[in-house]
Amino acid sequence: NGVSMYHQSTLCDIFNAKGVDVTLGLRLEYDHASATTLFGKSYCNDWWHLMPHFSLQYSFSKGSMYGSISRGCRSGGYNCQISDVPSLSLYRPEFAWNYEVGTHFNFMKDRLYVDASVFLANISDMQIPKMVPLGTEVITRNTGRSRSFGGECSMRAQITSRLQAHASYGYTHATFTEYVLSSVASYKGNYVPLTPQHSVDLGANFTIPLPEVFNRQLLDHLVISSNWHGMGKIYWTEDNLVSDPFYSALDAKITFYRKHLEFGV
Repeated sequence: NGVSMYHQSTLCDIFNAKGVDVTLGLRLEYDHASATTLFGKSYCNDWWHLMPHFSLQYSFSKGSMYGSISRGCRSGGYNCQISDVPSLSLYRPEFAWNYEVGTHFNFMKDRLYVDASVFLANISDMQIPKMVPLGTEVITRNTGRSRSFGGECSMRAQITSRLQAHASYGYTHATFTEYVLSSVASYKGNYVPLTPQHSVDLGANFTIPLPEVFNRQLLDHLVISSNWHGMGKIYWTEDNLVSDPFYSALDAKITFYRKHLEFGV
């Protein structure tokens, strides 16, 4: 349970520079976590978080460029199924400082859109899902610090009035910068689990208008779409001993439209 207050202000054409906007925001959040364990004991915890946001954007006729800095938070809680000891069942809030620089472009009279960005995230008290030893339940643990950096690029093109295509690629390098197991063992430098290093998406949509049937418009049009998705490599554990290589899938769909209704196969 929680409650938050948020304020954001945007200063347009700052310092008389046309198209340059500065946005300042601040979020105050209160979180309350409580739990009763399987052994009958009850615990509760309260947290206050202050999360600022700053962004600078320059807009022009063919798109925009931006940069942002923000602090984010993931609430803490309890793994009430595993222990009567608060220090074992409690997991603390996770915090992240996020930095991003990117751009949006449109070309060919708005028939081609291109987006690109690079990012950096420094995370502390990182929450990681873990299996209970000799069990089948998943719990959440705080594991230390991590750093993620990478980039994304996407394109969307209206090739003809009926044919649209899109493509995107993302790269993420996420590793632990602090993860001490004992005085002689550490996962520092290991990849963060459940974070794909590469992600790819390619697809196209083709629209076909449908004629009347017995002088009645039963369906307006249909859209044939196909997409190829891929992601990997993905590590499943903090020790990086279990992983999946890059894998992909191809899917296709036909969607029929009639006014505000649609159905697909």
